[in-house]
Amino acid sequence: MIRASPRAGASANCKLALVGGVTVVCSLALTAGMVVYFTREIAKIKNQNVPQDLWCLNNPTKFEELISTETEDLSDQFTKDPCWKLANNIKLLVNKVVDHTNKKRVIKDVMDNLPVDVFKTAAEFDDKPAYHSSAHLTVQSGSQQGMSHYADQSCRHLVKWGFEKGLAYVQNMTINHGKLRVSETGKYYIYAQTYFRYQHKAVADDEDFSEIPNEQQLVQCIYKMTTTYASPILLMKGVGTKCWAANAEYGLNSIYQGGLFQMKAGDEIFVTVSDIRLMDDDVSSNYFGSFRLSV
Repeated sequence: MIRASPRAGASANCKLALVGGVTVVCSLALTAGMVVYFTREIAKIKNQNVPQDLWCLNNPTKFEELISTETEDLSDQFTKDPCWKLANNIKLLVNKVVDHTNKKRVIKDVMDNLPVDVFKTAAEFDDKPAYHSSAHLTVQSGSQQGMSHYADQSCRHLVKWGFEKGLAYVQNMTINHGKLRVSETGKYYIYAQTYFRYQHKAVADDEDFSEIPNEQQLVQCIYKMTTTYASPILLMKGVGTKCWAANAEYGLNSIYQGGLFQMKAGDEIFVTVSDIRLMDDDVSSNYFGSFRLSV
């Protein structure tokens, strides 16, 4: 039996060690080469246009600054900073979307966040008057009369007013059964005028003028009804007692009242007179109205 030489075994071990060392060195070299390669490729990617967009989005502070900045020469900005192109495209897209879908919402959000002083200043310098609640009613011939159990001096409630013809109108208020209802709280100027025409009886030649009464008491009242009180509240009252010549065919008298009052939404105002039969049918002489003031 032939035995192996100790030198031959040592030589084989050296070869194996050498092969293993070479393999390790090659692996390290390959790894290092891959690292260098990918580092260079990543650097190239950052310099390209499309991946540059992703890089811009990863820097929110810088990107937000670009979007909020306004500039006219965009071509020059594109050369200096590629992120400008992406920022400009996003702004164009946002404007397009706002114009087609969210324009009303955006306008509302802007208006809601404006300071109150802005609206106040604009109203002071606006040539057009502010839109307020107002109404002007005129008498109608054959006006009916309502119940008078709550009215002073046995006055009758005028329940039939004209509000669609001539100078009459109703704006941001409602009328029902002769009562104007307030739609918004505020200070209102309330006014009314009634024009009375008193017809005298014919007097015979042999009658004594002194024995024929020539006085007629005329009363006009303006009331307010509110949910707080069960009974109407008297706001204004006008009384006129006129003495006409006994031989006159008729006597004329008018009562006008006006005042500023605090009203709440839902309150109602109405007019009563002592005798509806004495009221003249002239729409320019018998009227009732109110308008809200910004005070």
